[in-house]
Amino acid sequence: MDIALPIHKEAEELVLGRMMNSINCANLIFENLEEADFFLPEHRSIFKAGYMLFTKDRKIDSISILAEMQKHFPEHANYLLVSGLQSFTFGMTNDFMQFVEIVRDHAIYRKTIGFCKEMIEASANKKLNSDELKNKFLSDSDIIFKSLNKTNLRTYTEIGDGNFRESGKTFLGYVEWKMEQAALGLNTIEGHLSGYDLLDNCLEGFNKKHYIIIGARPGVGKTTFVLNLMRRFLERNLKVGFFSLEMSAEDVISKFACICAQVDHKKVARGTGLTPDEYQSIVSAYKKVGDSIIIDDQPNLMLSQLTARAKRMVLANDVKVLFIDYLSEVKGEGRFVNKQEEMQHVSKGLRAIAKNLNVPVICIAQLNRESEKGNRLPIKSDLRESGQIEADAYSILLLHRDEEKRPGLMSVNVVKNRLGREAAFDFSFNGSTGEIEEQGYYKKNDHGATNQPNDPYSFLKNKE
Repeated sequence: MDIALPIHKEAEELVLGRMMNSINCANLIFENLEEADFFLPEHRSIFKAGYMLFTKDRKIDSISILAEMQKHFPEHANYLLVSGLQSFTFGMTNDFMQFVEIVRDHAIYRKTIGFCKEMIEASANKKLNSDELKNKFLSDSDIIFKSLNKTNLRTYTEIGDGNFRESGKTFLGYVEWKMEQAALGLNTIEGHLSGYDLLDNCLEGFNKKHYIIIGARPGVGKTTFVLNLMRRFLERNLKVGFFSLEMSAEDVISKFACICAQVDHKKVARGTGLTPDEYQSIVSAYKKVGDSIIIDDQPNLMLSQLTARAKRMVLANDVKVLFIDYLSEVKGEGRFVNKQEEMQHVSKGLRAIAKNLNVPVICIAQLNRESEKGNRLPIKSDLRESGQIEADAYSILLLHRDEEKRPGLMSVNVVKNRLGREAAFDFSFNGSTGEIEEQGYYKKNDHGATNQPNDPYSFLKNKE
């Protein structure tokens, strides 16, 4: 039985053409389509060349794709020149996803036809008995439609009987394994550990898919705190991605090296007063980092641009934790009534990045001026444009320093924590080197009494 395979050449051309001139379109294409969804081998090569550039964090345009094709797919390179695809110079439009769906639908049609032909042939030739035929039908059809279904719909049992929390175990096996670890006194925290023991136990570590806010007023040391977290993640062999939308990459490197070397950053900035030992410490700290930190210091990033770059960091560089410095510097797309509406859009997008890329996204945010009034720790409502941020964040940490009353100390106040209770901690803060170390639970100035009377982590107070 001869059935013509359905193709839609024009939709494939349009999708690939827009891939070459819009990062937004490229981002949607790589999220929703794969190489096999294109019928023409030339189109598959163009898609693969674009994806190679995407994973290398390089610009995707007709010139770059042609160079990539001449290198890897020379037999199809001339097609790009004569096809006219490079003349698609328009950008994102509202109907773009319609053409992506057309390409995907036609891939579904072709795969379904191929599956049906196989079943007809197996039945006509009597190659399989009835049980084998039934099993093949159920197995092959399930593979086809699961691969084509882009949603994450699964039944309760499917989730529980699958690879639960990437542990390689079913849900019940996972629970038993956790109990065994706890009985042996082994670590049961699944999130990435920072080495700040009290904070790690409060948050259950920095977990994959979690969107975490770290807020403070200017000058308190929120970027310094984040750089200290980065240093500790690197010590645990975790690659880190850092979006520095305010500081230059050079400033990030300088400040980070001084923190790691425990050297006054003013000495590096001025070039005076460095001892030979301090210089060697900086050299050692600089070389030790290597390629473990990926820094993007492009200012004024749109949310879609940040999303695409974050994907490249994770796919191409195996980044395990993403930092964004800071929230209000990310630009939303479209028209917004006010800054609060724009930040709602951005906050939802950052939460989606954490979930879709399966990494923790730790984002710095500013606090409003109200947080400076009165002798108190900051609270959730002190976050600028706080409403949506409060709702989206999995955890919120607010930093506070008062050098007059509590010199050399920084409080880290966990004001939202979906995995446990709220708590506040004291950290030592070295303003010269930027080094921050955990001290214990936050203590009031008057009588030194902790503000955590029913402390669930009292057995961990080994640093007080």
